Amino acid sequence: MGLDAEHVDGTSTDRKEILKRFAQKQRGVLCNAMLLTEGYDEPKVEGIILARPTRSTLLYTQMIGRGTRLSPGKENVTIIDIVDVTREHSLTTLPGLFNLSPHFDLEGHTTDEVQKAIQWVELNRPWISVDQAESLSDLRYRCTKINLFDLELPYEISAYSNFAWVGFGKGGYRLGLTHGKAMVVLPTILGRFEIQYRQNHVEKVLTDKSDLDSAIKAAERFVRKNFRDLLVLVKLDTPWRRQPATEKQLKILKSKKIDVPKGLTRGQASHLIGMLS
Repeated sequence: MGLDAEHVDGTSTDRKEILKRFAQKQRGVLCNAMLLTEGYDEPKVEGIILARPTRSTLLYTQMIGRGTRLSPGKENVTIIDIVDVTREHSLTTLPGLFNLSPHFDLEGHTTDEVQKAIQWVELNRPWISVDQAESLSDLRYRCTKINLFDLELPYEISAYSNFAWVGFGKGGYRLGLTHGKAMVVLPTILGRFEIQYRQNHVEKVLTDKSDLDSAIKAAERFVRKNFRDLLVLVKLDTPWRRQPATEKQLKILKSKKIDVPKGLTRGQASHLIGMLS
């Protein structure tokens, strides 16, 4: 039993006829060499077999994009990557497009299911570093655990900050300001750092800076100018931060199905509750 397939490349003289037969489903498989990676638009494509390794995120996105067009009766697209054996060479892969570990195991789940899980994590467990998870089950496990080291002032900003910042997903930094308010510094795709003021999940972009040092300092200047009454809460050396978490704090965290570790401080618990609210 074989496959009803045709091949097209730059030397094909009957390219239009071949593409027409594929579009009319007279052929189930269409092979090509460096020809249909961009500009080719056939919405009925339901599967992509990648046989070309690449380090280019743009090219990789273009290749799988041949199968992401919407079409009546089409529910999804299947991506089969047969060059995955070269992953140690820093090639672009499907998990990378979702900011996941290059070794992420889908465990039989679809990318749509994983994307929904990531969106839930970003909303309900924002301190989780999604890119460190090795699978969907590993990601679920991380959502129930708290690593106290993740709630300390990140080392990379410790030289120029005395405020209680914590790292959270996608390489960002968050400074809780109580009652659903927070300062957030996030890296952008342009290599800059965006400064946001958030209140009850509503984001307001204040500015952006070329480096992390400048962004953190600018965010702290904003806090000193606009929230002077909260300085005693955000400074790292405030005594209450080192006290044990209160019973009320622990009750709130447990109600969120979070396994609270021993040694959790009031400051750390405050961060978690602030991100969950």
